Amino acid sequence: MKKFLSIILFSALLTNFSFAYDYLYVTDPRGWGSAYGTIEEAVLSIKPHGIYMEYGLYLTFSARNTYFTSFDTLEVQFHFDLPENAIVFDSWLWIEEEIIRGKIMDQWTASSIYEDIVNRRRDPSILFKRSATNYELRIFPMAGNSTRKVKISYLMPAQWNSSSVRSALPINLLNTSYNPLASFHLVTWLNSDYKNPKILEFPSINFQVKEDTLFGVYHEANITSEFLNNSLNFTAETKISNGIYLSKFQDEDEGLYQLAFLPSEALNIAVSNKVAVLVDYDASKSSITKNELFNSLKSNILGNFSSKDSFNLIFSNIEIFRLAEKWIPADSITVDSIFLNLSEDRISNYSNLPSLLADGIDFVKNNGNDGSIMLICNSDQAGEYTIANELIDDLLDLMNPVLPIHVVSYMNQNYNSYWFGSRYYHGNEYFYLNITRLTSANYFDSFNWSTYESYPFSDILTSCFQSLGGFISSFDLHTKLNSGFCFGRYNLNQNSGSVYLNKPFMQI
Repeated sequence: MKKFLSIILFSALLTNFSFAYDYLYVTDPRGWGSAYGTIEEAVLSIKPHGIYMEYGLYLTFSARNTYFTSFDTLEVQFHFDLPENAIVFDSWLWIEEEIIRGKIMDQWTASSIYEDIVNRRRDPSILFKRSATNYELRIFPMAGNSTRKVKISYLMPAQWNSSSVRSALPINLLNTSYNPLASFHLVTWLNSDYKNPKILEFPSINFQVKEDTLFGVYHEANITSEFLNNSLNFTAETKISNGIYLSKFQDEDEGLYQLAFLPSEALNIAVSNKVAVLVDYDASKSSITKNELFNSLKSNILGNFSSKDSFNLIFSNIEIFRLAEKWIPADSITVDSIFLNLSEDRISNYSNLPSLLADGIDFVKNNGNDGSIMLICNSDQAGEYTIANELIDDLLDLMNPVLPIHVVSYMNQNYNSYWFGSRYYHGNEYFYLNITRLTSANYFDSFNWSTYESYPFSDILTSCFQSLGGFISSFDLHTKLNSGFCFGRYNLNQNSGSVYLNKPFMQI
């Protein structure tokens, strides 16, 4: 009988910050060289789990197209990042025809066992949590001409609005493969609360309905390599009934509930928006494509606005392009029609930021002067404080009263940095910080320059849309039970006592 161990480990030591990095190595543990590894096959299962999505990531590793041979005994080293609020809870290792589940133990015990097994050439895997976002998976042994297969399971809180849920796919992990994946399979099991699964950025990707004798009805999509250079989000339609979604579990002794609470609907607070959405696009400053940008924009308008809201789209170009000269109603039929006929060439590949902002202000002034502006931008032309200050003064002179100018920055490459005021500012950061402060608006950046952590573009765009309806400055929610008592309440997405009216408040 084989003797083996499969170990999963969560380190209690977290660093103050971590750099986002993902890589896959295959190495000879005797110190005789290493090379980049390959992911031969990837399957991702997604299943709603209360207010979370449960991910099951199946990966098959190899040393294909390296100098290693069948005579080499290798260790797989996989370093990857997950969002800070991800909860990794399980790890499995395939050993020939057997599947072995990992155990959770302290770092020192687990490391000692793993190293002892490696020295004796047996079959372990070990998964470390190295920081709040970084993980390290090691597998041993793997022959130079063979493969090893694992499964990593984790939970992610879904992004909720009144009509759908959304959750990011771990594309960064798949792109570590030395030989690019030709495709990967996405499988989802949806209960009666969810329907119409889609990929947010590419809604044309088809999900087929299939049935398994053991697992029942499921949806499956094959996502080919042409889509793997983009950020991808899984989304499905759902409904927060009267502003409340509740999931509960109970055993003999205790239970738990997961609650999504949308204040504007649950408290019947009428909120309407008039927003001029300004889009500035510099093709050299971001990995986000125009198609991703448009699809995320459409999804957020549909998910966060209704027929009582109004908007307009204004795009940067040699001549600024306005979609309309009047406010456009944000009902779903109108929004679908607009984006169906919207061409990517309406927006240039270069920035025209000052003219874009001036045009947006002019539009709002000529249509009631009672709306707000959302700037979606990735340029760095106003990075110098002398340029930024002059532009801010000119913009404020155009407004009476001052209009809120909300900013979503999605710059993540080829940026300039500027040192003044005893700190670095990156790209247009100084301009964004000050224009939003002076107009009582919100600033969202896809990159945290303090921790060097990146956020999905779709997430920060959703945060900005949900902030438009205002907020309750002091909010708490207490649960009353029919029997027993409630303890250990945890507010998932509340950093202070305030909540946005149009952003679901989540509690466990």
